[in-house]
Amino acid sequence: MKHFPGSKVPAVLLLALGAAVISGLLYPGDTGYSLTQNYFSDLGMTVTRDGGENLAGSLLFLGTCGAFGYAAWRYARLLGSVDRENADRGPGGEQTPGDGQTPGGDQLPADSPEGGALSGGSLGVVVARSGVLIGGFLTAVFFLLTGLTPKNLLFDLHNWVSYSAFLALMLLWVSAALFGPPGWPRGIHLSMVLLSAGYLAVLFSRPSWEMPEGWALQVVAQKIVVIGNWLGLLLGSTLFPKAIVSRET
Repeated sequence: MKHFPGSKVPAVLLLALGAAVISGLLYPGDTGYSLTQNYFSDLGMTVTRDGGENLAGSLLFLGTCGAFGYAAWRYARLLGSVDRENADRGPGGEQTPGDGQTPGGDQLPADSPEGGALSGGSLGVVVARSGVLIGGFLTAVFFLLTGLTPKNLLFDLHNWVSYSAFLALMLLWVSAALFGPPGWPRGIHLSMVLLSAGYLAVLFSRPSWEMPEGWALQVVAQKIVVIGNWLGLLLGSTLFPKAIVSRET
């Protein structure tokens, strides 16, 4: 298989998962880390709410955040670069005379699979490529900042950068789902849009933390969206290059 910028995404995501699991196992306290009572970012606390030292776990959490953000950036580059590489190719992978043109030099219609989005010159491609690249870059930055701002030390800043990280992911998914050219894994992207939108709705509606079910709802919702986005990046980075190569051969 030819090399794509996103080819390292699965390995990086597995690294992020491994660091998160080890961080959870190292979490101090009599009951340890609870999937329904501890937020994901609790893993990054240098000192837990019970007063336990968690330096090793917080460093692993930083690695998890950095790796996940880097994977999102590589995936965004995958989407943009594959589109760019296929801009001058026909449906069989052959080189064409120009962007969105027939061998005779005529412009293909905007809704043609050989022209339009894949031509590299349509507004949709410009918007999609810009959205995924900006979203991927901001996701990488804000997830790294999430790991660098332990919430027991910088609570307000930590919350702001973590919310921003999920909003940046939403930008990536929406741009890819709405404006992506043929060949992009649109089903995966649409699923990620719905998942992220549901979580943001829970996040900003803020079920009362004073109610046990409200706290657990936010904690579990966060787990679902983190795991869902992890799977979305994994599936997209695994299936998309294969689909592109299959179409070119």
